[in-house]
Amino acid sequence: MTQGKHKVLILQQSNIIGGKMMEKVIETRLVKRHSQFPTVCIYCAKQIQPDSLHYVEEGITAHIHSLIARKYCEACYTRYGEQNLLHEKSK
Repeated sequence: MTQGKHKVLILQQSNIIGGKMMEKVIETRLVKRHSQFPTVCIYCAKQIQPDSLHYVEEGITAHIHSLIARKYCEACYTRYGEQNLLHEKSK
């Protein structure tokens, strides 16, 4: 799979001004990682065990905190591909 530029909408609580939500768009891509802790695939809800391969969303032009970065299991990445996962909403 090629790693292209994708955009994700990040809404931060500090961006609420006068009751209106300010939007911040950050370009993202998926990068391969080994899990250090158990986590869950945001797409299929499968448990990702420690030391397993998975894919984590990473900002291209700005940092995305690890707590809000979406994580996908290797099976979903292989089956659906990066572009589909980043552009679809979670099931």
